[in-house]
Amino acid sequence: RPIFPEPIPGPVPEVPALLSRLRLQTRSLALLGGMAVVIVLSMLVFLAVRVRTITRNEAFDKSAQIAQRMAADFGEDLDGAMGAARILARQVEASATRQATIDRPAMARSVQAILESDPFFYGVWFQAEPGRFDGRDAEFAGQPGYPADGAFLPYAQRLNGGIDLTYSTGTFAEYADEDYYTIPLKAGKECILEPYVEPDAGNALMTSTCVPVFVDGKAVGVAGVDLVLK
Repeated sequence: RPIFPEPIPGPVPEVPALLSRLRLQTRSLALLGGMAVVIVLSMLVFLAVRVRTITRNEAFDKSAQIAQRMAADFGEDLDGAMGAARILARQVEASATRQATIDRPAMARSVQAILESDPFFYGVWFQAEPGRFDGRDAEFAGQPGYPADGAFLPYAQRLNGGIDLTYSTGTFAEYADEDYYTIPLKAGKECILEPYVEPDAGNALMTSTCVPVFVDGKAVGVAGVDLVLK
């Protein structure tokens, strides 16, 4: 027969001590598991925030690029409108130096021609100081196309798919305090108006390039181009 060694007698672990050891191990495992969960969740939150930040920054960058391109395009249009207003202002200035030869209908047609030169323009206009353009306001007072004071306020605008040209849309007093007139005259230099809502254009948001006209230091009026800011 095989001979098996006799077991060496020794202390048998008590049940309470064994249970206590198991509880400690369970707590340790729970603590480690909880820490692992917290670490994983923290990593997920960090990655989510990081991805969101990267996505947002990319969106901002693309938006900025689009805005810069649009601003450049609109800047060219705005330069064109200001250049057109300067041309009209120089025409008015040249005419006002020889009042006896001024032909109002011919000047009005020049206003229309400038409007026709660029489809981006909504309206082209000139507002003359009383008696300062050709000195003939009294002569034109009440005539067809003119108001009671004979003011020369030619305005060409795009209307119903065509171009509407008027010699005056009202008396000078009705428009004497408008920003497009007072601001450039008081400043003595050209300006671009803050965007405004124009009821006569279907409440469209618009701006205007305005150039004052002076002859011998005296104000003759203001020439301008209106733009719709679609």
